[in-house]
Amino acid sequence: MSKIRIDELLQQCTVKLSVPATGQVGTGFFIAPGYILTCEHVVRGAAAATVGYKDNEDYAMATVEQIFWDQDIAVLQFEPPEDLPCVLLSTDGPEVGDQISTFGYPYRFDDDGWYALARNSRVTDNGGHNGG
Repeated sequence: MSKIRIDELLQQCTVKLSVPATGQVGTGFFIAPGYILTCEHVVRGAAAATVGYKDNEDYAMATVEQIFWDQDIAVLQFEPPEDLPCVLLSTDGPEVGDQISTFGYPYRFDDDGWYALARNSRVTDNGGHNGG
């Protein structure tokens, strides 16, 4: 069995979301077969989003299934055309000094996505994280 690096796995679990109704673009993650987790503000005011995956900008269409307004989280549902890797969700947060990998599709960057590696310098009292 071949091994995969964690940053490669992260990219395989990440999608680009485009919201036709608002023009918004953002990032989502496969969390279970047929489900994507994203921020609520990415899909705000819309019922659906186009899922871009790897080199396919029109990989699937996802509908907004559930919104958690107070946490800026949205769950989208779609029909996956194949088995897909999923991220592992955990309540454990990073500790000071932990290495953190990120990958996403922020609005101002190109269509290939943006990867960053950082070291966590501080964890705030309210549970938010401040990378440094």
